[in-house]
Amino acid sequence: MTDKKKVRVAVMTPYLKEEGWMSPEMRRTHEVEGWDVGGDCADYVRTARYDVHLDKAIDGPESLIASDLTIIGSAGRSEGLVDWLKGSGAIVCRYSMFHGGPSRYTGRMPGEGGFSIDLPKSESAVYALLSDESFLDAIVARDEGAILSALDDLGARGFEIMATPYLREALKV
Repeated sequence: MTDKKKVRVAVMTPYLKEEGWMSPEMRRTHEVEGWDVGGDCADYVRTARYDVHLDKAIDGPESLIASDLTIIGSAGRSEGLVDWLKGSGAIVCRYSMFHGGPSRYTGRMPGEGGFSIDLPKSESAVYALLSDESFLDAIVARDEGAILSALDDLGARGFEIMATPYLREALKV
C-alpha cells in the first residue's frame, strides 16, 4: 500500500475556519462523490492520492510560507499580511466577494497585492480546488503551466478560479 502525498493548506479566513462551515448538503454531495471531508470542522480533504490538511491554527507568517498553499480573505489587515509575504514563494489564494475585481479595501487587483490565485467566496469552489488531483499535483510540483491547466479544467466544470499575474513571481522562489 502506497502512502498518500500530503499537502498542507493554511486557512486564514474565518469563513472557512469555523465549525460547520460546510453545509450539510455539500457534505452529502462530497460523501456521495467519495470524498472524505474529515470531521465537523472539515480539517482535511482526502482524495485517492492525497491527504490535504487544512491547518487552521497558524503560528505566524513562517507557517504560511511553509504551507503548500494559503487561503486567506481580503480584509484590509489580511491584505497587509499578503503584501508582506510577497517574495517569500508562498502561493496565496484570495477567498473573496471581490473575486475578479479590485479589493474595496485597498483598490488593488489580487495580483498587485501578492495573491497568486483568486477564488470566489464559495465553499464549492474551495472543495473543487482542494480535491482536484491535477491541481494538487501542480501545486506540489510548483509548475505554473500545470497549475494554469488545472484551473482551466476547473473553469470548464463551472468553477471560476483564476490565476493572477503574480503566480509566476511566487513560483520563482
